[in-house]
Amino acid sequence: MIAGAAILEKLPDVLDGTIRFHSMCGDKAKADRLGDDEDDWPPPSELAQKYRDAIFDEDSAAGWAYASEESLTLGAIAHLGRSKALRQIAREMPLLLERARGYDGICRSGRSFLTKMLMTLDDEPLLVLHPEQRKGFRMRFSAIPDNFTLHAALMGYLSGVPDQGWLENPEGIDTDAIRRSLNRTINDGGVQLQGAFNLWNWTGVQPNGTLPAPGAASDHWIWNEGVPADIALFEGVRIVVLGPPPYCRGWRGGYIFNGLIPEVRVEEKLSANAVQLWMQKLGDAANPSG
Repeated sequence: MIAGAAILEKLPDVLDGTIRFHSMCGDKAKADRLGDDEDDWPPPSELAQKYRDAIFDEDSAAGWAYASEESLTLGAIAHLGRSKALRQIAREMPLLLERARGYDGICRSGRSFLTKMLMTLDDEPLLVLHPEQRKGFRMRFSAIPDNFTLHAALMGYLSGVPDQGWLENPEGIDTDAIRRSLNRTINDGGVQLQGAFNLWNWTGVQPNGTLPAPGAASDHWIWNEGVPADIALFEGVRIVVLGPPPYCRGWRGGYIFNGLIPEVRVEEKLSANAVQLWMQKLGDAANPSG
């Protein structure tokens, strides 16, 4: 908490300076006519090396921010991964996530590891519905930084004896491998997993309370490449609707940050009737008349 809080306090200004540094690199690339537009320029890392000395002369604060960003970012990730309390402090600093997203945009890097860490949810309620098996669960999770991990957690924690209210995984799904993957990092013997489901946002539920055909309406899918914070809220709670996979999805299991170990708790199993009522409610909400 001592070092981590100090790092978080400094990080927004360092990210801001780094954004300014890369923006200046872009201006110089444009002036030097390295390409017709940004897509034609060398990657930001090459532009940084090309213009580093010139930017240090013009704006030393931006230069030093660029020079220190990687070390400070890695330090922030290391501390955040090991402290739920520190992650709560970070969530109360909206400027930090804003700067991280700005850095991702100017570096053309998609979501960085820092952004994923800052978007990680803790003690988050989740409603999971499997209409085909007429099963449903109220859950709570922490420390799940991406939807690959969430998908694995749903397979590992919700599968079991169907007569006892658990999901029956499709044939060929290795439940033991899934559960092993939830207790080690990718680099510490992570195993190859195969997805048992397609994850849907509630917005994809049809008027009759069913899911579209597998492979359809992909704009309502919850993609493995996303993060749990992307999942659509309904009445303040994130909902995942499980359907059959449209194709074979495989990935290497294991958590992606040292120290950030997923926590999942099943708080309630829903009756078949409750699942049906939920699906109809969601269908009505997703397809309002008029």
